[in-house]
Amino acid sequence: MSAVLIERSTASVLELADIKRQCRIDDDLTEDDSLLVMLEKAAVRACEKRIRGPVLTATYMETLAEWPAVPRLTLQTAGAFEVTDIALSIGGNPFPRHDFHALPSPPALQIKPHHLAPACGAIRHDGHLHRSSRLWPHVDAVANAIQIRYKAGLAETGDNVPEDVRQWLLFTIGTLYEYRERFVVGQTVTEVPGGFVDSLLDPYTLREVTL
Repeated sequence: MSAVLIERSTASVLELADIKRQCRIDDDLTEDDSLLVMLEKAAVRACEKRIRGPVLTATYMETLAEWPAVPRLTLQTAGAFEVTDIALSIGGNPFPRHDFHALPSPPALQIKPHHLAPACGAIRHDGHLHRSSRLWPHVDAVANAIQIRYKAGLAETGDNVPEDVRQWLLFTIGTLYEYRERFVVGQTVTEVPGGFVDSLLDPYTLREVTL
């Protein structure tokens, strides 16, 4: 299963004035403005890599070859909040389906069928069901049999991003700016030491999803 980014916001999460305040730069000094804008984008990408999802609202497509062996499917992107389309390959043709429930479980979003048929497989000793096509609607045995389009993100605009995340971004940008000579020559943003500050992102982080 893989989630592919379809469309994302190009807006900044933080205002330049807030970044300058964090870096203790006077508003009338503009020499490093372009660098600060670049560092903001880099910090946002680093944040998104950590939480496994977008900060600002984005659209994703998730593709599966088969349904999971359990009656709920957890989407692979943190902050997913709305399923906009589900298409199933049946008889070689894509069919839109709307008979699913979306179940928010922040930072994850799960889906399940409206009507769950009895499983034809037995329950194993560990309590999990054997894989059964009757748990979910039948689909063709092809790589892209199931396509799920959905929206994810912590907020539509930077002003509405949770304060924990904004503070993490400001800290990261401030650290990058303080040691800018080191990072400009090629070190990556993810090498910035975070320590306890990284715990600010814990409520928004999606742990690895396994089927």
